[in-house]
Amino acid sequence: MSVDPVIRELADALSKSHVASSPGLSAILAKAVARSSEVEKVSTKESTAFFRQLGRDLVQLKGTANAKERIECLFRACAYLWLHGEGQEAFGFAGHAVALATSTNRLSDIRRFHTVLGSLYLEAGDHGLALQSYLRSLEIANKLEDPLGSCAVWNNLSALYLDAGLYTESIPCGARCIQIAVSSDPPLSDMAQRANNNIALAKFRLADYEGALAAARRAVHGLPEPKVASEALARILREEHLVLALIALGQFHEASERVEFMNRLAREFPAPRQQLVVETVTGLIEVLVGDAQKGIDILERAVHIAHTKVPMVYSDALAALAHAYDETGDCERALEVTRRHLRHLEMIRIDTKIARMLSSEDRTGELPNVVPSNKGEIRRVEAELHAKVLQRDLARSRQEMLERMAVAAD
Repeated sequence: MSVDPVIRELADALSKSHVASSPGLSAILAKAVARSSEVEKVSTKESTAFFRQLGRDLVQLKGTANAKERIECLFRACAYLWLHGEGQEAFGFAGHAVALATSTNRLSDIRRFHTVLGSLYLEAGDHGLALQSYLRSLEIANKLEDPLGSCAVWNNLSALYLDAGLYTESIPCGARCIQIAVSSDPPLSDMAQRANNNIALAKFRLADYEGALAAARRAVHGLPEPKVASEALARILREEHLVLALIALGQFHEASERVEFMNRLAREFPAPRQQLVVETVTGLIEVLVGDAQKGIDILERAVHIAHTKVPMVYSDALAALAHAYDETGDCERALEVTRRHLRHLEMIRIDTKIARMLSSEDRTGELPNVVPSNKGEIRRVEAELHAKVLQRDLARSRQEMLERMAVAAD
């Protein structure tokens, strides 16, 4: 793999000096910003290598000179690596950026990178540190009266509670994001759509399938065909929630078409998390309208990979596998996977004070008057599956007894 010319030029400069104010470094960093905006558009090994090396080189620089360009490059590196499943590498880059932004009193960038750190912690499965980072980012956004920054944090808080299985806490955070977005001038339409995407999955998990479908359609309404990696990878996550709602309501034809679209995006813009999301819905649709065993195999593989490598997809993969087992009549395995899902969710501990405060103030209509239990639906499914298993065991016992009686009669 050849080295990008900008990376080579930056490496040459570093071989002579690590001082950020070195002669000629400003021009190199300007090139790095421009090159980053080109490289981030595609999902390739070369792009990943570019951002990984760019971040490694930038954290070696000493001093506060050229802070704006350095921070911008570090942000693009973190965003790309996070999107493409390389978040571990980005932690050091984000920490360096926070220190540099703090040294130069760039509050907006401090806010931005605390949001980045929150996303990285969440991807790594540390909900507590993710919450701390988001709350710090929200504090700064409020101080700056920054509606875009506030929307970003509320949307990320919604995603945080969603990942923790706290669906009734996720919804008001998403609703607050929408409230700020639509009241901004001009309206922050993309932020509102992102929030609707989180609300769609939260309502789906609470068994409000009509509400989930409405929110999911709002999340994709009017979106153009994705042209760059970030657009495609975000679109896959939105399409996933729309597909789940369509399946729940028996609209399999449209769900299948959406899954085909997701597969096309995943082939054109490969990234571990999104590819696993696509595999999950592909497996589920295969079970429902295609080759059931093939679908089960896909989902079992997805659960294994999610558990070991992509924790943010683990909950969705477990839910899909349990659904698939139930659809194919394997209620014993469906019950076992459902209980695994419950144990996974119950292991997550996170402060919910800020979400409870929003719920008490909710005027958006997103939450019903009687707030459902976060785990009520999954426990209902568990009880139904348990009853099926007991009925099957009883039927087997009766059959065995009848067979023994028949043998004795002979």
